[in-house]
Amino acid sequence: MKKLWILGIMACLGFTVPVFAEGDEPLISGEYMYSVLEDGTIEIKQYLGQDEEVEIPTELDGYVVTSIGVDAFAAKNNIISIELPEGITSVNELAFEGCDNLERISFPESISFVGSNPMAGCGDVDLQVSFDHQYLEVIEGALYSKPDKRLIYCPTTVESYVFPEDIASIGGYAFFDCYKLKSITLSNDISAIGDNPFASCGEVEIKVAPDHPYLAMIDGVLFSKSDKRLVYCPPTKESYVVPEGIEYIGKGAFYNCEYLTDITIPDTVTSIGDSAFSNCRYLENIVLPDSVKDIGNSAFAFCESLTSIVIPEGVPCIRWATFIACSSLSSVTLPNSITSIGYNAFYGCESLTSINLPESINSIGYWAFEGCKNLTIIVSHDSYTEKYCKKEGLDYTFPDANDWLTS
Repeated sequence: MKKLWILGIMACLGFTVPVFAEGDEPLISGEYMYSVLEDGTIEIKQYLGQDEEVEIPTELDGYVVTSIGVDAFAAKNNIISIELPEGITSVNELAFEGCDNLERISFPESISFVGSNPMAGCGDVDLQVSFDHQYLEVIEGALYSKPDKRLIYCPTTVESYVFPEDIASIGGYAFFDCYKLKSITLSNDISAIGDNPFASCGEVEIKVAPDHPYLAMIDGVLFSKSDKRLVYCPPTKESYVVPEGIEYIGKGAFYNCEYLTDITIPDTVTSIGDSAFSNCRYLENIVLPDSVKDIGNSAFAFCESLTSIVIPEGVPCIRWATFIACSSLSSVTLPNSITSIGYNAFYGCESLTSINLPESINSIGYWAFEGCKNLTIIVSHDSYTEKYCKKEGLDYTFPDANDWLTS
């Protein structure tokens, strides 16, 4: 089963999966990594154990556990059931993503927030929620959030789906892996839509009225009108021109569009979301307009056919896993606005032989160039990047290294 998020993919490949922001100090108690929140309670960042039946403790090191972090249990395929204790108030997005064998999870009365589909990629899960739960409700196996009238999770074996009358929002990745789902109608009552709800569904016929106040379908592609966001592109597209006026290519919007070979992005686009083009295996050509000022985590992960890319001036960083496993990538141009490169950013870019790191860079995450076996990094004299290369034992040179030939 294919995973949406690179943390899940990396875990399945046997990599250590870091979940802390760079510079954070990992805290470990038993089988859990955690961080202390501002209110003095803690959020579980990663589960390190191998139990089939997991009962999350109410406290760790004397701190009350109140939150399950993003991807905290990602790709833990051994887990069959999870018991969340009373006291947990929030479960963040994709918390249990890719737990293929997860059969049951219980949500206590204390939970008041559940993020984008925590069970994405888990198959059908028996959700234990009390009948009179204040914030959550289960209807025919689907999980809903009462306060914002949001669909959180839909069972993957669903073949057709009818929205309950009072549902006004579709959460991110809500229909992830619903591969039997062939068509769906989004009524005018749907006023909000999260990150690509139909990721990994195959091609879904999405029906939207032409006068829908919040959503639009153009050439089979779904858009959110309020933020001018491209939400979902069907995986059968071979080439695509993003309409002029779109400002944001949403998270996972082109996820797993394996037939996509080239795309045209207009100069109205300012941001590209996390995993936007992840696993577009045959994407060969992409030109980022100068208007793009932000590129998300794992945005081009596993784009195995991508050969070159120019990052526009104004982009402040290359985030984690942005180009992980882009095995054909041989040319990358970075602007002087780049100050940091995230961990695993170019992991496995084995065709990359040279890259010029601007002097503006003052932070590089671990494994950023791991597996780039033919790479020589061009750095400035006495720069952070020179010191980094020396510390990591990476091959490097200077821009003026061969000036002696013409002097």
